[in-house]
Parts: sequence; structure tokens; C-alpha cells
Amino acid sequence: MLLLLDENIYLANPEIIEVFGAPMAAPASTPNEEKIKSFAFLPKRWDYGLGGPIAEKTIQSALGWYRFLYSQGFQKTSAGPGSDGEIDLSASLGDHLIEVIVESDDTISIAYDFQRKQEFYYPRMAAEEAWQAILDLVGRIRLIVGQRWNASAYSRKPNTTQNIRSGVAMPLG
Repeated sequence: MLLLLDENIYLANPEIIEVFGAPMAAPASTPNEEKIKSFAFLPKRWDYGLGGPIAEKTIQSALGWYRFLYSQGFQKTSAGPGSDGEIDLSASLGDHLIEVIVESDDTISIAYDFQRKQEFYYPRMAAEEAWQAILDLVGRIRLIVGQRWNASAYSRKPNTTQNIRSGVAMPLG
């Protein structure tokens, strides 16, 4: 288990480091991270009478998934809130689009499009199952587009961490 003390300081369980390598420092805040954080301040009924502020636990989870996708080389990303309290993250590489929906019930839905055609949609998966599905998909995409794969990034999964200040469990890349 990794414990996030602040944005740059980690305490790590030595067993995790042996298996996955030393933890990566959290990236500097990006515009998309700031956008995701702003979802906490959405007004009630912002979406034609539906929706409201997004829960902090959903925001923290979405930030972890966003960082994970970004660390896998998906630097063309976007994020949007949903009226049911979810956050929709999209990450693209060429003709490939991965959508990760962080649901308000702590599950993860995944969609994959190739050349603007949906290839699959996996609704409401457990975080560990979603991580494996995305990691497998990212590996296949890398082979298809012929980009060099970063082996250290491939072997690292988003670790469930606990933010000491908020006590919220979240995946971090």
C-alpha cells in the first residue's frame, strides 16, 4: 500500500516496491486534473434539472485513473462530469479511444472505440478487473500502432492508496 502524504512524498510498502518498482512521483497538476477537481463545485441541477456536485471519492478515483492513462502515453485526454455523479475520462492515441467511466458507486465502466466505431463496452467492473482490462487493451494498442512500450510503466498497476488528509481510497498510477 502506498500512502500519499502530499503531492510529492510517498511512503511505500517494501513488498510493493519489490513487485512493481519504486513509485512514480505524481505528475504536476495538468489542466484536466484541475477540470476534474472543479466538478466538486458544480451547481445542483446543472444538467437540465439533473446532476449536482461530484463526490470527492469519485473525483479522487478519477484523478488516479487519469494519471494512470496519462502515464501509459495517452496524452490526448479529456474529462467530463455525468448527471448521475460519474466522471467520464477519455484518452486517445491515433484511431484508438479508451473511455473510463468512474461511476458514483465505485465501479468502473470501460468503452473502446477504433476508428469511431465502438468495439466493446464493459459496464460497472471492480477497479482491479478494470485495471487489468485497460492494461491488456493498452498493450494491444501499443503493438498495433508500433510504439515502443515502456516496460516499467506496463508492469505497474494503479495502487489503491489512502490519502491521509481525506481518508479516501483511490487508484494512483
